[in-house]
Amino acid sequence: GVLSAGLDLSWGGFSVSGGLFLGPVRLDWGRRFAPDPARWGLLTVSRPGVSVGFGIYWGETRAVFYGGIRLFRRMRWVGIFARGQELTISIGGLF
Repeated sequence: GVLSAGLDLSWGGFSVSGGLFLGPVRLDWGRRFAPDPARWGLLTVSRPGVSVGFGIYWGETRAVFYGGIRLFRRMRWVGIFARGQELTISIGGLF
């Protein structure tokens, strides 16, 4: 597998994250050091044309489910993820 690491800096604090690629499975985890600290872990399983991810996001006061799906076609993708009561819809790729 391939291991990746990241550092994100912002005005309010910083985050560290890591990812481990194991063929069609990816495991991501991270931690935010800020006035509103958080930790997360996400497992993503991919097949041609689709990725499904699910995990846990630990906020300052409680843990919530995090999960969603991303569909790929012709070098473009659309995704929808939910975390607690938040819903994120995203698009990307080569346009």
